[in-house]
Amino acid sequence: MKNILSVLLLLLNYYLVVGQTEPIEHVEVEPDPFVMDSYDYATGLMNNVPWMFKLTLDGGPTVGFEYKVKNALSLNANIKWIAIAINDNPFARSNISVRYYLDHDKRIKRNQQGNNFNGIYSEFGAEIDIANILSLYENPFVSLGLQSRFLKHGLIDAGLKMGVNTRQRSISITSGFDLGLAFSKNYELDKLEENKCAIVRCFDEQFYMFKTQISRLLNLTISRDFFDLRFEPNFELEHRISRVGLSMNHEFLINLRRRKNDNLPAYDFSINDFGFRSGIRWYVGKKRRIIKGKTSNNLSGFYLGPIGEIGKLSGRYRGLVLNNGEYWGAGFNLGFQTRLLRQLYLKFDFGLLYREYFNQNNPLKISIFTTSDSDYFKITIDDHIEIAPIGGLVVGYTF
Repeated sequence: MKNILSVLLLLLNYYLVVGQTEPIEHVEVEPDPFVMDSYDYATGLMNNVPWMFKLTLDGGPTVGFEYKVKNALSLNANIKWIAIAINDNPFARSNISVRYYLDHDKRIKRNQQGNNFNGIYSEFGAEIDIANILSLYENPFVSLGLQSRFLKHGLIDAGLKMGVNTRQRSISITSGFDLGLAFSKNYELDKLEENKCAIVRCFDEQFYMFKTQISRLLNLTISRDFFDLRFEPNFELEHRISRVGLSMNHEFLINLRRRKNDNLPAYDFSINDFGFRSGIRWYVGKKRRIIKGKTSNNLSGFYLGPIGEIGKLSGRYRGLVLNNGEYWGAGFNLGFQTRLLRQLYLKFDFGLLYREYFNQNNPLKISIFTTSDSDYFKITIDDHIEIAPIGGLVVGYTF
């Protein structure tokens, strides 16, 4: 009984003390603009940037300039060079637009960020003809995207864009990811070396990682007599299989391509490619870098290893029957992968893949390599065997 009374007295004394120390009213404290984590510092979140030159590579080399008109409003213009000229004008996809940065007014007034170009934006603009600056294409577009600086000159600009081509009477929806460089006035980042790991997350421990690509994901154009679709989602799971340095990466690949042109039916195609690819990755020098204190035990760094795949391909390409049927493949690849900002990752790899089709019910008419790695030059050994390079630059989202 005495023990129970003692416990009750202790609890009563605790609540009396807490009651005396609780504040009478809630006091809101404005965040100190000079106190921020290393991620905010490494992205220049608190810097005031009135204008910015940009150089990006998505869809072709692009030179751009963005100027802040108000806290949340900016003018954005770019000139894009494309390899294949449109209407004999290689700059036909250049545009000018107005961007509205969501919630920037409130965040700037609360000292939660500087007056800059970091954040989620909505955009409205039109394509222009550089060859005849007075002749605007009647091709308006709207987009929703996210832009961020990283480190001294890095730039990321990702989004979804919907445009209207009034001449062809078509609507297009595309996903894009611009990775490039940015230059602006008085953009200083002191102690830069101490904050690089906030961008690439080099000291995060990772046992596994779910991933899906956001670059090269969707390209859709629809008009009265034309339809063109390229849809390439992928879903990946990577997990360690040893204490340090070894992992397995599993990937579901989907490549759906459709083109139908009533005026040029000979160039139509329909491709369905579904596959599963798995491989072992050895992260070169991971243990040595951990010992030196340069990284943690994670899934970032240079890697190499074997890969294997199974899948099914069907369809027609420009009027010719594909090598329809199931296939298996094996090969190797090497590359580099790193986390990027908070929820993104960057991967660049290349390798060689041997693929063999084992359903010969349909006679071979044409054989092309139609994986999510896009179409590559390949060597056809006989009527059902291919050898082709794979790889490329992929930017994705990680969970």
